[in-house]
Amino acid sequence: MSDASTAPSVVERIRPVAAGGSVVAAHFLGEEAVFVLGEEVLLFWRDGTERRVAVHAGGILGAASDGQRIVTGGDDGRVVATDAKGEPASDARKPGSPMSRWRFMR
Repeated sequence: MSDASTAPSVVERIRPVAAGGSVVAAHFLGEEAVFVLGEEVLLFWRDGTERRVAVHAGGILGAASDGQRIVTGGDDGRVVATDAKGEPASDARKPGSPMSRWRFMR
């Protein structure tokens, strides 16, 4: 057990991230933080390095993660699974997609 003098402070671990837009969700894929921005983009951030991946043509309306990928739904009518490499892995509405067995309503 550590005492208060050796325990790291949460304040010391906080890092500012300039998202450049509204953050509607935040997830971790491994050691990398992924911020879901309200307009089109996932912002991957680790140790001060960022990369942005456009996954929708318009607003992102919802997001969920299983720790391996982030699934987003956008107002472009697509549901997209993006992996830790930042690759939009699939669009659930396309035939043959691993997610195509799910039913979506319009």
